Amino acid sequence: LDDVDCGPLDDTNTFAPGDTCDDGDATTMDDTIDANCMCVGSTAGDQDGDGIPDATDNCPMVANPDQDDFDGDGMGDACDDDDDNDGVLDDVDCGPLDDTNTFAPGDTCDDGDATTMDDTIDANCMCVGSTAGDQDGDGIPDATDNCPMVANPDQDDFDGDGMGDACDDDDDDDGLPDTMDCNPLDAMINFAIGDTCDDGDPCTVSDAYDMDCNCVGTFSDTDGDGVCDADDTCTGSDDNIDDNNNGVPDGCEGCNVGEACDDGDDCTLDDAFDMNCNCVGVAQDCLTGDRVQQPCDDGNPNTDNDTEIILSCTGEICQPCAGIPPTVGLDAFYVPTAFSPNGDGVNDQLTISVTSEILGIELFNVYDRYGGLVFSLNNVAPDQMGLGWDGTFDRQEVPNGVYVYIIRVMAINGSTLADEGTITLIR
Repeated sequence: LDDVDCGPLDDTNTFAPGDTCDDGDATTMDDTIDANCMCVGSTAGDQDGDGIPDATDNCPMVANPDQDDFDGDGMGDACDDDDDNDGVLDDVDCGPLDDTNTFAPGDTCDDGDATTMDDTIDANCMCVGSTAGDQDGDGIPDATDNCPMVANPDQDDFDGDGMGDACDDDDDDDGLPDTMDCNPLDAMINFAIGDTCDDGDPCTVSDAYDMDCNCVGTFSDTDGDGVCDADDTCTGSDDNIDDNNNGVPDGCEGCNVGEACDDGDDCTLDDAFDMNCNCVGVAQDCLTGDRVQQPCDDGNPNTDNDTEIILSCTGEICQPCAGIPPTVGLDAFYVPTAFSPNGDGVNDQLTISVTSEILGIELFNVYDRYGGLVFSLNNVAPDQMGLGWDGTFDRQEVPNGVYVYIIRVMAINGSTLADEGTITLIR
């Protein structure tokens, strides 16, 4: 409307009093069209009174006339909680203007002194530790003491495992605790108290190492006659009583030593009473006992009637399982009497036929009528039997006629069979 139009006759001027505008002065703010249709603004604020208008002040609420901004993040150092932008707030940062220093009081560190412990950054940003303790009072700081709870100023460590001998339960590292080890400083001697042993005395039983690491056993005297069981003539009675002075303790007079008896064991022979009146016999073996032959399998497919001989009472094998090789005769192979190497595809080659009883041809030689060797095969397996004679010698055809052969073959029973004969060659 004309009454409020700052340009009632200028259709390009649409401003009216109260409209926002820009007076082009960076030091003013809240620019508007006044009643005289002028764009004016109020003087820019300066809330912190540092002479820098709030609009351009990088800390409008904190006075900082120098406008310092160490990390260049647009926030002045005076109001920036992390001036070096290293993630540690300035009030705890030991280097608030050094982004490579991120230590803060209370952080762990290393003061380089092996005699201190629990090193931390203090309130003055210094790395300090408390004096290392010496709980066992041996003059070695706990931090380096290989037995911090047990006094050991010599720091001896026999097995070199980092634990001093004074507190190491196994000084020689042989798996036996020192309190049980009969030689705690020798890993090669690792028997312990209570381990079984042999004291070499037949009169003792339950031999074991005692607390002094001596191998000792308990004297065994079942009948209490003072004679150990191993030497006791008459077990169960006093060997020292022999009223009739016949050399046999009275307790054993109830039997005739050497008299035949039966000990109830089928596997013993010649049972008789001994000096202790015990009925004992001689154990049977393959020479003295009853033996029986029974079938078995010797694992060899080329043998028949496999058998073994055992001791009847115990089953002990007296003669191992073995079979009888089969009999193999000359009918196990065949040499043709004639062939015709004329190239017609019929009977052109002299080949030998064998049965499964033949393992191979050891030798097959063919001679002419003058005894000259014209063909030979040696050590041929059954699957190579096709390697026969084609009727040539030195790549030349030999003439028709009768030729002599000798042959040796190997049989599955281990024998060698030999034969000879004639072959007629007809083209």
